[in-house]
Amino acid sequence: SNQQEEIEDIIEKETFEAVRWDKIGNLTEDTNAIRQHIEMIVKNVERSSKRVIIDCGCGAGSTITPYVLREIGCEVITLNSQPDGHFPARNPEPTDANLTVLKKAMKEFGADIGIAQDGDADRMMTVDENGDFITGDEMLAMFARHECKSDAKLVVPVDTSMMVDDALPDSTVVRTRVGDVYVAEEIKRTEADFGGEPSGSWIFPAISYCPDGIYAAAKVMELIKDKKLSEVKGELPHYPTRRGTVKCANEKKDIVMELVRSELGPLGNIMDIDGVRVDMDEGWVLVRASGTEPKIRITVEAREGAEKLYEMVENIVKRGLA
Repeated sequence: SNQQEEIEDIIEKETFEAVRWDKIGNLTEDTNAIRQHIEMIVKNVERSSKRVIIDCGCGAGSTITPYVLREIGCEVITLNSQPDGHFPARNPEPTDANLTVLKKAMKEFGADIGIAQDGDADRMMTVDENGDFITGDEMLAMFARHECKSDAKLVVPVDTSMMVDDALPDSTVVRTRVGDVYVAEEIKRTEADFGGEPSGSWIFPAISYCPDGIYAAAKVMELIKDKKLSEVKGELPHYPTRRGTVKCANEKKDIVMELVRSELGPLGNIMDIDGVRVDMDEGWVLVRASGTEPKIRITVEAREGAEKLYEMVENIVKRGLA
C-alpha cells in the first residue's frame, strides 16, 4: 500500500526528526492481551465438544488458538503449534497444497474438522472430516449463511464465486478490489453484515473490521454443531470454474485490457474496479493483469459452458498480444 511505501521511504532516507532526549516515550508490554482476546472470543461463540486438529503452521496463532478451542470445550489435537518465525513445518500460506499433513491426520485421528492458519493468524482455512480442503469461496458462503439473515449485505472481492450470491439469494453482494483492506473499508462504509476474501480473511463486523483467524477458528465450530462439515459444504451451489493465465509483457497489458474491455463490455454488466469483470446471465468472467508478474489472469465461472466461455476470453487476450 502507499502508506506502507511512504513509511519505508521515511525509514530508508532517515527523513524523520528525532525526538529530544527528555521527550522520549515509554514502551510498555501488555502481558494480559492474549488473555483478554481469549475471553472476548469465548464470550461471543457457542461451546463445542467436537474433535479438532489445529495446524498453526508454527505461526503466531500457536500461542493462543489451541487454548481458545479448548476453552470453548473442543478436544484439541495440535499440529505445528510451536512458534517459529522460520516456519520449519510448512509454507505459512494455508492453501490446499500446503496442508498435506493436516489432511492426512484427519482420518488418522478421526477428527471432525481441521483448521489451518497463516503466519500471523489473521487468515484461517479448514479441512473437512474426510481430509478434503474447503475452498475460500465455500468458506465465505458457509459463514454468510450461518451469520446472516437472508437479505443481508455482504462484501467480497471481485474474484469471488457467484456461489456466495446464490447461497443467500436475497442478499446484496458488494464487490471490491482484491485485498482484505478494500473489503474491510467497504464493510465499514456500507455497514455490511459480513464479508471476507477467499484467501482466508473472514470479517465479522460486530466484533472487528480486521480479519481474525483466531476468532474465526472458534466461530467455524458453530457450523458443524449439528452436521458434518462435508454436509454443510454439500448444501452449497457449485458451478464449473476455469482459471488460467496468459503470458503478457508488462508494456502490452494496457492494450490487451483495453481490447478485453471493448469486446466483453457488450456481453453483460461490466465492472472495472480491479481488472475487467463482466456478469452475464449464465455466469461471469474476470480478466486481470497481474501486478507482480508478466501475466494476464483469466477466471470464468458459469452455470454451463464455462470451458467455451474461457476459450473465447483467452482468444481475445491472445488477439490483443498479436
